[in-house]
Amino acid sequence: MKNITERISSIHNAQRLGRKQITFSSPFEVASNSLRRNLLRILVREGYLESFSIFQSVSTSGTPIGSIFTLFLKYGPRGEPAIRDIRALSLSSRRVYLPASALWQPQFLDGVLILSTPCGLLTDREARQIGVGGEALRGIRLFSFHVFSSYSFCG
Repeated sequence: MKNITERISSIHNAQRLGRKQITFSSPFEVASNSLRRNLLRILVREGYLESFSIFQSVSTSGTPIGSIFTLFLKYGPRGEPAIRDIRALSLSSRRVYLPASALWQPQFLDGVLILSTPCGLLTDREARQIGVGGEALRGIRLFSFHVFSSYSFCG
């Protein structure tokens, strides 16, 4: 989970520098690549990224050896980054778990809370709708140009 949440900080830092895209690679680990892909889908759906692409690198024998992720960053009409602020909530030394009832508090009205739940990675709104809690990974706040899009979830 640590590498996944660090990627959000990388996106925020790249946006502060005005980059249009960032690329990173990771060793081939099916579970962590699936979580990264789900996290990136959430960030695109919620309006933090324009899009992303994943290229699977393979050895000469055809065995998967890693993935290369390219993220296309999103900016507002005046060039401001889509991510205004980002906060780490769970740390390796202090995990933060929130029950579904605690997600009703309007702490992230202008942003999103990303949770690791039994249904996978969900936003706080998705977790509220299906009534599950989980580990709070990151809180992300937006600039005012953001418009929430529709989304689907497990349940």
